Amino acid sequence: MNTYFSEFVEVIWAGVLTVLTITTAILSIILAYLRIDEFLKDRPILKFTFYFEISDKGEKIFYLDMVNIGRRPIVITGYYSMEKTGSLLLNFLDSPRGFPISLKEAEIHTFRLQISEIKKGGVKELRIHDSSGKKWKLSRKQIREINKTSK
Repeated sequence: MNTYFSEFVEVIWAGVLTVLTITTAILSIILAYLRIDEFLKDRPILKFTFYFEISDKGEKIFYLDMVNIGRRPIVITGYYSMEKTGSLLLNFLDSPRGFPISLKEAEIHTFRLQISEIKKGGVKELRIHDSSGKKWKLSRKQIREINKTSK
């Protein structure tokens, strides 16, 4: 009779350990997912919007908005722009605040694009640099839009 009871306890104990092991594994996966999700949401993210307006004189004025949609602040230290011909565009972005530019969460900074600086070939690349060394690029679609509307 003792052997039946001890076998019964062993079976129950094995079942309890199995349930605890599975529960621990599921909780570990959920917590790992939450930590990764928190890490991804916590990083700085820049979003670019390009648009133009027509002035009273009939000139097109081009603007590039940068919005920090991440939680961490970003310090913009400069930019790099290049034409399709390979030459650098030095005065392409006109910033009223100058550099460095600090963007907190959901803060916007607007650059005025100096389209007169663009030659026949158009813009090949535009990168924004931050203080951590990260480079933020405009998409090919946005570059095409700049080249198309600047002609």
